[in-house]
Amino acid sequence: MVIIEAELREAQAKHKDWDEAWHKLNNMEYLGNCSYLYRKYGCPETYQEFYNKYTTDTEVGAIDSGRSQECLDDIAMRLKELTDGSFKDCINYTLKKVVLDTVDGGKYERLFNTTMTAYGLDIVEPTYYEDSRYGIDKKVYLDGRLLCCIQIKPKTFFIGNKNEWLKIERRNAIYKIDKCSDRYQVPTYFVIYDKASGDFVKHPVSRKITWKPETILDNYGNSQYNIK
Repeated sequence: MVIIEAELREAQAKHKDWDEAWHKLNNMEYLGNCSYLYRKYGCPETYQEFYNKYTTDTEVGAIDSGRSQECLDDIAMRLKELTDGSFKDCINYTLKKVVLDTVDGGKYERLFNTTMTAYGLDIVEPTYYEDSRYGIDKKVYLDGRLLCCIQIKPKTFFIGNKNEWLKIERRNAIYKIDKCSDRYQVPTYFVIYDKASGDFVKHPVSRKITWKPETILDNYGNSQYNIK
């Protein structure tokens, strides 16, 4: 299958009210751990490359593998049942979430690595278990000592408090941060990227790209800060 970016983005733009339906399908059981798989596949730079690797890495029963096109078609059919959208829109919406969003986020993971190594810090990629259980995107070390863990999120993750499904995802992020802190005894920070500027969002006071979770989200998933 050839990935046509414009068609995939158009499907999501047409159906901004599908958040609730997608939330019911957006889990590792159905889709795998896409952020982990992006790293597993060597951080593909194109949507097509990620799609090709994701849909051919389909070892039966493997928790750290991708999904076949047939599986994605099945997800699209489930989405169709939940929304009454056309199959074309549903499969394009699914591919936008799985392929485009994964690769777009991965670009900022690479940028984070470059930024941190310029300051003499070492970046270690999480294992499948660390990513899935603790939500870790990066582990930051100095002279062999773990300094902190990082969750990398788009700015849109923190905008608005009316979307209940988004608030559920935020609460899940906080839950994983708490478990991560208990396990590693180091802080976890958010790093926020802005697709419009192509850069990270700096904290207005510290001017750092790392954000303490409690300064931006409460335990109920409400955003506490108006990111410009």
